[in-house]
Amino acid sequence: MTLQPRCLGGKTRISLLAASAIVVSVMSGCKTYVDTGTPEATYEQACTWWPELNQKWTPIGWPEHQQRFNAFWNGSLMAHPAPWPSNPELAWQGVLFSPTNKVYNSYAYLNMEMKRDIGNFRQGWNKGDVPELWTQWWNSGIQFRSEVFAYASGFKELEHGDEPLLAWMRISIDKLIQELPQKDSITISGVIYSPDRITAKMFREHNVFFDNRDLAYTRSLHAVSGSDSNGFLVVEDNGKVRLGLRGEDFASFAFIPKSKSEAGKPVPRGESMYDIVEITMKVEKGNYVDVLIPMLPTDKAVFEQELRRGRTAAKASCEAFYQNEPEIPAIFSVSEPAINDCMKQSVRFSKILTEANAINGEKCKITGSWKYAGRLWATPVAMDLVMMMDVLGHHDYVESCLSVFKNEQGTVVPPGPTYVKHPGYLSTPAAYKSVDWLSDNGAILYMLSMHGLLSGNEDYMNEYTDVIVRSCEWIRDVRAQTNHDGYKKVLPPGVATDLKTSIQAVWNDGWNYKGLTTAVKMLKEIDHPRAVEFEEEAKRYREDFREAFQTKLKTMPRWEDAAGKEHYLVPTSLYGDSPLEYLHAFYLDTGPLFLVFSGLMSADDPAMRSSLDWFREGPPHQQNNIRIAGSDNAECDEVALLDHEISSCEPMYSWNMFHNLELADRKHFMEGMYSLFAGAISQQTLTSCETRAGITGTVFSASLAIYLARLAVIDDETRDNELHLLHLVPQVWLQKDKELIMEYMPTIYGPVTLRGRLSDDGASLNLEYTADFRIEPARVVLHRPPLEGLKRVYLNGEKMHFDDNQCEL
Repeated sequence: MTLQPRCLGGKTRISLLAASAIVVSVMSGCKTYVDTGTPEATYEQACTWWPELNQKWTPIGWPEHQQRFNAFWNGSLMAHPAPWPSNPELAWQGVLFSPTNKVYNSYAYLNMEMKRDIGNFRQGWNKGDVPELWTQWWNSGIQFRSEVFAYASGFKELEHGDEPLLAWMRISIDKLIQELPQKDSITISGVIYSPDRITAKMFREHNVFFDNRDLAYTRSLHAVSGSDSNGFLVVEDNGKVRLGLRGEDFASFAFIPKSKSEAGKPVPRGESMYDIVEITMKVEKGNYVDVLIPMLPTDKAVFEQELRRGRTAAKASCEAFYQNEPEIPAIFSVSEPAINDCMKQSVRFSKILTEANAINGEKCKITGSWKYAGRLWATPVAMDLVMMMDVLGHHDYVESCLSVFKNEQGTVVPPGPTYVKHPGYLSTPAAYKSVDWLSDNGAILYMLSMHGLLSGNEDYMNEYTDVIVRSCEWIRDVRAQTNHDGYKKVLPPGVATDLKTSIQAVWNDGWNYKGLTTAVKMLKEIDHPRAVEFEEEAKRYREDFREAFQTKLKTMPRWEDAAGKEHYLVPTSLYGDSPLEYLHAFYLDTGPLFLVFSGLMSADDPAMRSSLDWFREGPPHQQNNIRIAGSDNAECDEVALLDHEISSCEPMYSWNMFHNLELADRKHFMEGMYSLFAGAISQQTLTSCETRAGITGTVFSASLAIYLARLAVIDDETRDNELHLLHLVPQVWLQKDKELIMEYMPTIYGPVTLRGRLSDDGASLNLEYTADFRIEPARVVLHRPPLEGLKRVYLNGEKMHFDDNQCEL
């Protein structure tokens, strides 16, 4: 529906073509907070708060393939076919190939390059349609550059999900310090490791942990010449190729096998404890060698066919594939390139972190590319699919990932002492299960329902209605249980986190309430006869929870803030909690701050304000000021707090951001949103971390960051049945020479387009706005951005009149 404004009696009314007008009224309860004391945060500023992620790894793969490569911070490329023990036949056939300075033995290379990330490597993405990661490093006055991309055999959509997967790596001489004398040639070493003794942990000192005793490749390797005169193959004793190289006349290769010395004894001088390919190149800018690495050891004839095809032809075929991907009508473009790049690359990561079943073709999200390969946690997956993929318009992709949850419904006993199997309980697919959380049902219900609302796909909603109704029935039925010692009329005690304690956690109630209320919205859209029933159930749930919560709150310890004001320590559980629940970082990540996003509590509730004060400036800050001064987060078992408005443990669970959104607190909202983009996502490769201390190869933090960026401009989350435009739009996104574009952006009411640009003198903001509502929100509110020098706002050519910086359309 095209919207055209016209002024009526000092107010503005938006006429909906082919629809009734939305009545103008003064909005209450959502005033924009303006802090004129300090400049508003930007991405560039946030990068000064947060150092680059340490020891990161980045997924390199093909959409929906069961396997993927990982590129380490130093350009090393790991082929890890399967996580142990999910597929023991494949798990031991991986390889780690690392191009580095010339080395021969001992642990010198490990200590200098692999075990430590001291910032002497830089990474980024090449421009173009093919996701190709580059790494740069210096050696002897020469800057080397590696570039790597992966592809599935056939360069097309997968039929089985386990087609042969290969990666091309080009190693080139990128720059020379011309003033320095150079030798005619230089040799670097391609070291071949086994990845099976390399592990990843959440802790900064052991984010990537190397077992020095057993990193050599597990099987014997030797080199042979390829049928192509430029080919050089490293093969196993069975004749299968582990990797191969191609070079022009300016390059040559030599193979140094690992020493056969006895275990525990030192490697003889001049021998190597690792298999090494020596790569020698003439020292001229632009000289290169190409390395082809298959995910699995490959038959020689098949491998040589790919090697002869060459990197250039393979990349051209990849480019054709990516250019033919279905177009997504939604466009989100802002003036900060890093934000646009993050959205683009995170969508690619999400598709790589999806596996197609080779037997039935069913697709399933996974949580990470290495540490969590083959595993799925419901909450981050729900955030990935809803807050990022659906919000950016990738509805077909999201829908393809949902049937696994429908097929698993009712197959699992919920994790708690009084629960029994129920046909409505939604859970993680068995093949990808790690730890069952009682919150899973709510997170999955939220995901299934939000997809219906954001996509508007009636066929999908009709297909999933019974699934959604059964899940709502489970919530109703378990709330009615009385066979437990906890508070009644809320969820009985159950497992909420990896601590595996069975408690009445606010995390469990919060997610299930969020799922229930989102389901009600979808059921109302399709006029389902039980929508009113479940709406009443949700209303009672909220009342019952608040009563229990207030009762528990009065039993909690008290603390004083810096001004001497007394607060209750806000509970993370209604019943069954132990001191561990409050000492662990889960108190922040899965605790009371979540209640605002869930809808069970409002941000202006005194308990929610106290909770925010505790994590923002309370005793944890007073106890941990030395740690925080380094602007780098510590391990998850430390007392958690907010550091530049993101969680000091898992930034993706920075639920305080929804407090900032609801309170229209621009200062803290910008600080937190940009901290997510700059501090929880690699500034170089754009991979997300789980904790600042470790675990990358995910889209954890990107999902929340992207969702907040959209809500800052088009907000359908904060107020029920209301849509807010430019609610907390960053000032830097409104420019004279760069248009803010949010085109055909999905909302729960239907797609919305909003474009904005400042006039040359900065005095006028010109907006174009259209909406294609399936269901009209009761109110659409335009917020006047707090831009210095802004005097006029035009919407579709008509001047807007604001009351308290708001104008209802």
